[in-house]
Amino acid sequence: TQLRFPGKVLALPDGTWLVSDSKHHSLAVLDAAADVPVRRIGTGKRGLVDGGPDEARFAEPQGLALLRPDVAAEVGFDVVVADTANHALRGVQLETGEVRTVAGTGRQWMQGSGTADLSSPWDLAWWGDRMWVAMAGIHQLWTYEPRSGAVEVAAGTSNEGLLDGPRPESWFAQTSGLASDGERLWLADSETSSLRWVDDDGVHTAVGTGLFDFGFRDGPAAEALLQHPLRVTLLPDGSVAIADT
Repeated sequence: TQLRFPGKVLALPDGTWLVSDSKHHSLAVLDAAADVPVRRIGTGKRGLVDGGPDEARFAEPQGLALLRPDVAAEVGFDVVVADTANHALRGVQLETGEVRTVAGTGRQWMQGSGTADLSSPWDLAWWGDRMWVAMAGIHQLWTYEPRSGAVEVAAGTSNEGLLDGPRPESWFAQTSGLASDGERLWLADSETSSLRWVDDDGVHTAVGTGLFDFGFRDGPAAEALLQHPLRVTLLPDGSVAIADT
């Protein structure tokens, strides 16, 4: 089919849609009706190769996020891609389709690795003047600063679980979705089946109670249950929508 296990979708400024076509190991640009692929970035073959749209290779890409226009003009690319199975972040220049690796080595982070190596980055969101990365493979949130190229651990100890509090002491579990409303960074924490947020005071939980606590229950947030949410986004009225997988 034209798409195979599409992971994430991003609205582009020209009215088209960018899709991480995960099992085709490429990015697809769909028309304004989100119906027909009009362009493809990547050969469709698995790999970690930079270059033009007919040369570049990805490996199961997922998250997509636009840079602010002023930042994009400075660094020379518009979109950051969480290239999940390559354990890398890729920058894409939309006009040309040029792809470059902006963080990660292709090696998966292991105990003792520095921030040169990443581990299954799954989603991205611009918040607080930098790109936040859901580093699902090691249950942390990292940040990427595109102007300097700096990559840092921002929250989480790498222990898997649900623990709120100061960012460095918090626990996450395969965070797979990020969205910012300006004041808060919302996240879908998949293995704890929870909806959580980060702000200046630390990490907080809105829905969910712990690792492997899950179900299908509506009602007050303190009583509601989710099961393996993978995506979260903000709606125009300020509420939060969850893809409860």
